[in-house]
Amino acid sequence: MDDFLNTHEVRCDWITTRHLWGSYKNYCEEHGSENLTHEECVKRFVDERQVKPQPKDILNRVTYDYEYVTGLGYNVFCVALTGSQNYGLAYEKSDIDTKAIVVPSFKDMVMNKKPVSETIVLPTNEHIDVKDVRLYIDLLKRDSPQWLETVFTPWNYISVRYKKYWDILESAKHILIRSDEKKFYNVCKGQIMQKVKDMTHIRPGNEYDMAHFGYDTKCCYHIHRFAELAQRYHDYPQMIYSQVLWSEQRDYIMKIKRGQVPKDIAVKEALDKADKYIPIIEKWAEEAPEKHTDFSFSMLDDALYGLLKFAVKEEFEDEQNESK
Repeated sequence: MDDFLNTHEVRCDWITTRHLWGSYKNYCEEHGSENLTHEECVKRFVDERQVKPQPKDILNRVTYDYEYVTGLGYNVFCVALTGSQNYGLAYEKSDIDTKAIVVPSFKDMVMNKKPVSETIVLPTNEHIDVKDVRLYIDLLKRDSPQWLETVFTPWNYISVRYKKYWDILESAKHILIRSDEKKFYNVCKGQIMQKVKDMTHIRPGNEYDMAHFGYDTKCCYHIHRFAELAQRYHDYPQMIYSQVLWSEQRDYIMKIKRGQVPKDIAVKEALDKADKYIPIIEKWAEEAPEKHTDFSFSMLDDALYGLLKFAVKEEFEDEQNESK
């Protein structure tokens, strides 16, 4: 990220995408005695926020993304933070990425239009994953860790119109997270195996890591993270998922993320971790109780049905009002 934010224009875009111009103005007033030029002040503000992002930055960004995706013409159900901030592994170069859940129009459903699933890349190279709510509910049913965290993160923006349906998801989340333990373990194992495969190969997006460190730091630390996630999920069945997500390996993972662990050591320790945990996770999956999805899945279906019914009704009422 620090290499990317190397021009005044891009730094300004970075401030814009986080909706931080108000905070920037206050920053300029605080440092007015230093006689900084606008470009100097922008650079210092961005550099300091990169090193030490504030909770307000995340909330502003989630709010901005809601407004941004709405401005593209989507009917937004909610926007939620995803990624390292949710499990205590954010650092000075961490992006703020979100997932936007959108509601299809009645016409889209009748014409059987393919549900929306796209990624918007912002000027700062950060991402908004836009997903049709029907696909979103299906992903929650699959116990996908990266989508489950959207229901548990404190950083979200929910459409006021649809809050009652979000509340149904909220009430189902603690049951949902334990509804299919076998599948959860298998997802963790699959992620570890995929990261092992990708860790030492050049792929789009990891060119910098491969050139400077010889391995993909993100793949490397995710091997440790998913192993720990499976371990904490197994050891603390009564713990809420947001705490299960929280990593206790922060110091070591930060070294990996910064490329401070030499390739031979980082790769060996990641492979050793994978070799140790894959059979353990397989054993946990075999011992996991049979899935009990009826109640939690029924709640998700009720939320989806109610949301779509309400949205269609609202759409018809708007059309009638326009025709008057």
